Amino acid sequence: MIYSTLKNIYFRISRTLREGYAYYHDYTKELSREQKRIVIYGQGRTGSTLLESLLASTGYVAEHGELLSTKFREIKYPLKFIRGLAKSTNPQGFIFHLKSYQLNKKRKKSVEPSHFLEELQKDGWFIIYLRRENKVKHALSSIIAHQRGSFHKVDDQIEEINVHVDCENLMRRTNKRIKIDRIDAESLKNINFHEVVYELDLEHEKNHQSTIDKILKKLHLEPKMATSKQRKIYRAPLHDMIKNYDEFIDCVHNNGWEKYLS
Repeated sequence: MIYSTLKNIYFRISRTLREGYAYYHDYTKELSREQKRIVIYGQGRTGSTLLESLLASTGYVAEHGELLSTKFREIKYPLKFIRGLAKSTNPQGFIFHLKSYQLNKKRKKSVEPSHFLEELQKDGWFIIYLRRENKVKHALSSIIAHQRGSFHKVDDQIEEINVHVDCENLMRRTNKRIKIDRIDAESLKNINFHEVVYELDLEHEKNHQSTIDKILKKLHLEPKMATSKQRKIYRAPLHDMIKNYDEFIDCVHNNGWEKYLS
């Protein structure tokens, strides 16, 4: 308990110092015209950590994760913070990933996602919109991650996934994913972006290199080998992972989500 408390205090202090550092550099420095700045915009459990690590592995950009996460503290001025960090770090490239609800739902002082993205675009950021088409599996991914106690996997050890799927929970999570997709699409209405679809571009390792090559080409960068330590958590068929598979199927059918079973 004491260790956990001290750890949280340390993170809060370090993040406060980093925030002040970023504001200082936003005020004193200019954005580099040569620097490649990328934001991955999309929901959680869409492969954003994987995509960021693949792009960073090329050496063109330095990865920074979810910079606007409110887990430890709320960033007071998100745009100035992001801009200041980009000005003060790797002059070659900068990448982070962003969820719309980190700007509005998770903050006391809401920031309109469309406005935030428009300002990034004005500053020359390359915006990647990352999404999943299969909303049931998207929701299921969150359920599995919560039950296994970890959201990422960085080894090749085969895991036996054996989860119980509560229908109410599945319905709530799936509908939430569908709703946020609509919000994200609305936020991007006036934005130039490059779309990456998890099922087509990231779910299978064989597609990773071509996905990165397309992005590098858009950025006018030479192709480079891309790799990642991130691994897919589950690979088995759904009926082998879900304890109450029959109940799960009934739930999917009752909600008219049969297309997500393929």
